[in-house]
Order: sequence, then C-alpha cells, then structure tokens
Amino acid sequence: MSSKRVWVVSEIYYPVKTSTGYYMTEIAEYLAARAMDVHVLCTGSVYNNGEKRSRLNEESRNGVKVHRVYVPNIDKNNFVKRTLRLSLSSLLLFGKILKLVRNGDEVLVVTNPAFLILMMPLVAWIKGVSYKILVHDIFPENLVAIKRLSSSSFIYRSLKRVFDAAYSKAVLCISIGRDMSEVLKKK
Repeated sequence: MSSKRVWVVSEIYYPVKTSTGYYMTEIAEYLAARAMDVHVLCTGSVYNNGEKRSRLNEESRNGVKVHRVYVPNIDKNNFVKRTLRLSLSSLLLFGKILKLVRNGDEVLVVTNPAFLILMMPLVAWIKGVSYKILVHDIFPENLVAIKRLSSSSFIYRSLKRVFDAAYSKAVLCISIGRDMSEVLKKK
C-alpha cells in the first residue's frame, strides 16, 4: 500500500515571490523537511512583470515534487480577464487534482484561485480525501469590499451561499487574522 501524501494546491508557487507564492513554498518545504511526501499542484503563472516563470511541468525542489498546469498569461488587472484567468486556473487544477490525488491523501488548498474552492467538496467526495483551506481572501465578501458587488444583490447572495457551503465542507479553515476568523466562523 502506498504512503499518504500531502498536497499543497495554489495558483502561485516558487519561483514567484508574491506573498502567496512565498508562503506556500515555505509551507511545502517545511513539511518536506519533516520527512513528509509533499506534492504541490500549481499553475505556471507569474503575478508581476519581470517575475521568473518556471518552464517545467514537473520538478523536485527541496524535497517537494511540483506539478504545474499552464494557463495563458491573461491580464490580472482587468476584472473580466482576471475572472477568466481564475476560472481557467481553477478548472485546470481541478482536472490535475482528479488525476493525481488518491484516496487518503491530505490536501491543503489556498483560496487562490478562488473558484477551485467551489470544486473541493466534489474532489473530497470523488477522491475520498479531506481538505483544509488556507484563507488569504474570503470570497465573495472581498467583492463587496472592492465594490464589485453589493451585499444585497442576488448574485452576491447566490455566490455567498455556494462559497459558504464549500468552506463549511473543509476539515479546517486557517485564517490569517482575527477579523477573518470571525467571518469564517459565520460561514
């Protein structure tokens, strides 16, 4: 029987040095240094101009096996294009999760890309895994904060319902702040 693996799933990972890329790399390498079988699923996307992009679909780095899917470089500064980028990233990572993750593995997923969170209950059901969420952004509440949606709109209420259900199916939601913890408790 194969040993349990730990999967870290994130839109951004090394060599990208944004906060998400940095923290997810540190977490994965910390776990690998403790003799865990750690795999990362990520995109090959960069976040800022001039960042180094890995051209490898698979590689090992500091004891971590990294598996990448490639998403076209779509402008993250345009809201519609950013939504397309997040949708495509989520779908490609979802497909890779279904292909690689096996029953009993541990999964830690970050909230980027956002729509992947909606797919995680299905992953858990199909693959027989539980998942934990490291919450950097709370969806769809962040869309209200940036004034893209009104908290009274039908779209917001609908999104909130499905995101709340996905968050509630996680074994654990890890927040990065006190205020965020309060919002997650309500979910």
